[in-house]
Amino acid sequence: MNRRLFIKGSLATFALAAVPDISIASAPPLKSLPSIDYSKEIILKNCNIIDMVKSGFIEKGSIKFANGKIVALGASPMDETNAEVIDLGGAYVTPGLIDAHCHTTASPVFGTSLWQIPKILREGLRQYTLCIESGITTVRDPGAFAPMLHDNIKKIEKGELIGPRVVYCNSILNLNGSHPDIKATDISMFADLVKPLIGMIPANFETMDDLKEALEENARGASFIKLTVDNKSVFCRSGNIPVYSDDHLREIFNYAEKHNLPVACHHHRKWGFDRITRYPIHSLEHMIGDAYLSDHEIKNLVRRKIAIVPTLTVAQSFLLDEAYADGVPKKFRTDFIMNEVAVRKNYIKNEAPNHFDADILQSTVDEIKYYKTLGWDHLIENKKYLVNPDLYFGIMLYAPKNLQRMRDAGVLIGCGIDAGMPYTFFGGQYREYEILSRLGFKNEEILRCATINNARILKMEDRIGSLAAGKLADIAVYSKNPLKKIEALRRPMMVFKEGKLLHCLTGALEETVG
Repeated sequence: MNRRLFIKGSLATFALAAVPDISIASAPPLKSLPSIDYSKEIILKNCNIIDMVKSGFIEKGSIKFANGKIVALGASPMDETNAEVIDLGGAYVTPGLIDAHCHTTASPVFGTSLWQIPKILREGLRQYTLCIESGITTVRDPGAFAPMLHDNIKKIEKGELIGPRVVYCNSILNLNGSHPDIKATDISMFADLVKPLIGMIPANFETMDDLKEALEENARGASFIKLTVDNKSVFCRSGNIPVYSDDHLREIFNYAEKHNLPVACHHHRKWGFDRITRYPIHSLEHMIGDAYLSDHEIKNLVRRKIAIVPTLTVAQSFLLDEAYADGVPKKFRTDFIMNEVAVRKNYIKNEAPNHFDADILQSTVDEIKYYKTLGWDHLIENKKYLVNPDLYFGIMLYAPKNLQRMRDAGVLIGCGIDAGMPYTFFGGQYREYEILSRLGFKNEEILRCATINNARILKMEDRIGSLAAGKLADIAVYSKNPLKKIEALRRPMMVFKEGKLLHCLTGALEETVG
């Protein structure tokens, strides 16, 4: 994560309690969808089925599902007696996509005002719906305001909110003063008051007893543990930040082994990579921005079965060339990076307003001015918690070669954008697919990262990530072939989650149900 994690939830709760006539945001209104009789079997016919496991492609195939699970699929005609039949007219079908790294209760902004908080809360609920509208039926949340998250999950389960299933860790199990290295009270004097209501994204433990308590608290429904392992800040701050002691790590990994909880680790620095890869971790989150990895180090990832979720989109989002008084430093001015700078600017100007409130987005864009008006060295003292762009330009300098070599060596690579961080908006998950494409990944490889690879990282490959009899009927339908054009993933025609149609473009099902 790369920002002041506490502010939005803390201030939002305080504002709603203190300001008259502001009520808790309600879920976005449920969209009208075509009527389908779910008591019958559902058949999607005349579709091109993309198989992410066997690399197969079933032309003019059919998929039958009932009670939330796939019953059968193949090229042979199916018995349509007493079934709801949807003729997809040659559309392309993939498994429901998976986002393996996003923060569903975080608000992706740098700056805001008190009066924008109701909008922020509404956008926070809309984030779940945007996942579905992007073809994403499962997300992995590696750090949340836990009570808020659990409330949102209940809304999804009750059908009050359209959203994906959420795999989560509750809070990040970080040491006080480590990443994110700011105090909640630095952002809001009311942070300690609202903590019992909404929780905090970082656990911020201090003593060994605190750590043990945090481990037990986070175990509530959690599917994994999240650590942060760097020794330097992501903000414009010099010096080192605190890191786990060997005793801390021993306690954490003993607990993880006892409770069969995978451990995921935020890292941006080679120092953190070197230290944490000696432990039995499950995945690395993000990429490092200060070194190329050796062949031995990459082979060790394969040998230790350590996966990586690169989240290149969040690095692209912080390619803030506006922060430099004299322009982007020469060492970062590669063709790839400068093209990504241009892509970022185009996204923020022309696409991000579709994914987040335009007024709040502008407030976030306006914060960039402080790099120059205050100067990098004075941001922290003025409580402007802006990231150090050098780090993210560094990630985009080293990541292409590191990631390509990981792929070639057989490292399990997942897909996520760190949505919930500034400029990384839900609904823009396609940005990661397209960055990988520009790095030379084949479309089939990208789809694997977003489906079966992510399912394996979530340890859910027996239920999701591919289309097969017995698996959950999580299905995304596209008008164009994403194996030929990765941009096809931007706008699914329909999305089914556990066999229920949750998203359908206007007219996509006209006269097809019968």
